[in-house]
Amino acid sequence: MDDFFKEVKAAFPIYPIPSFDLVYGYKISSEESYEELILLEGKEWTLIESNYLQNHYTFPFWLSISGLHYYLPAIMIFSWNEYMNKKDIVLVADSAALALEKFNDYSIYTNPQLNILIKWAGTLNFEI
Repeated sequence: MDDFFKEVKAAFPIYPIPSFDLVYGYKISSEESYEELILLEGKEWTLIESNYLQNHYTFPFWLSISGLHYYLPAIMIFSWNEYMNKKDIVLVADSAALALEKFNDYSIYTNPQLNILIKWAGTLNFEI
């Protein structure tokens, strides 16, 4: 298992899985955004498949701050692996970085979570 994956898994708990009401943001304005998020309902962040992250790369925009906090580890691991293997930044990582910038509130993150978030952003050349 990759060291980065171990660090993320140690910093971000899997349980409790937030309810759908806590995951979706207040700006779900289209059927498309709802359909992207409903696929996450009750799903552990460790079980989010790369296929979902590639095909629904705008989903971070529709998350609430707590939804982004919960599902960000899946995005970080997927994008880290893609970057390390292909030197390519995936679209879902861009979306997550923009969503983090939008919220601009890191008080929900613990120190270990912030450290891994900074490592991820620095490696992928994102400013947070």
